[in-house]
Amino acid sequence: ILSADLANLARDVEEIRAGCADYVHFDVMDGAFVPNISMGVPVLASLRKATDMFLDAHLMVDRPVRYVEQFCKAGADLVNVHVEADTPENISVALEFMRDGEVNLLQKTVLLVGSMVLYFTFMFLTEKYAKRKCAFTRKSVLLLCVLGLSFVALMLLFREMMYVNIAITVLYVYAIFFILFVQGRKAETTL
Repeated sequence: ILSADLANLARDVEEIRAGCADYVHFDVMDGAFVPNISMGVPVLASLRKATDMFLDAHLMVDRPVRYVEQFCKAGADLVNVHVEADTPENISVALEFMRDGEVNLLQKTVLLVGSMVLYFTFMFLTEKYAKRKCAFTRKSVLLLCVLGLSFVALMLLFREMMYVNIAITVLYVYAIFFILFVQGRKAETTL
């Protein structure tokens, strides 16, 4: 949001939502860890009141352990820190704040990743196979929709198990590519 008009931040965020943005990246700079200075906790808290979009706070600050809990409480959905910005002990404390924050970080991340996988899958469908005149039947489109919904449901069901989520994502992607391969073969045999 560094390029946004801060006097009209809520308006600018709604514009990027209308442009199909999935999240807002919020760069925080303190003038010590990096030379620039940008916005902090009060701006993020105000933005949280104006939008329900996923807010990604990137803390480019010296000793980020001082701010992580505040950003979590202010409404950040994801907080990123630089490990070289503090001692290993303080980075561990910062990670605990992120893990135990008032936001359900993993659930929102799962939904974000899930929506991105679905988006790119359907982009692939329209780009590659529309050009090859691959006619999808109602059955194959219904199968893709069921797979997409089951993917999101499984990701939410196993949201606390990162490795299970990774396995589900890999299986989902291979299933989509298999369906596309079969549809492509059917289209080639009918031409």
